[in-house]
Amino acid sequence: MDLGSYYHKYTDITNRKKDKTVFLDKLKMALLRKIEEGFEKEFRVQQRMEFK
Repeated sequence: MDLGSYYHKYTDITNRKKDKTVFLDKLKMALLRKIEEGFEKEFRVQQRMEFK
């Protein structure tokens, strides 16, 4: 397994001023968006069932 320049990557992450965990933040936002879409979809299905 080639780790490449892992120390360089580590120093890049620690030197970031704003977001040190960019990938994890994007992953979190994507997951929250999917969860909200699921709730909205489920809510629409429940509303349709009530109108029948």
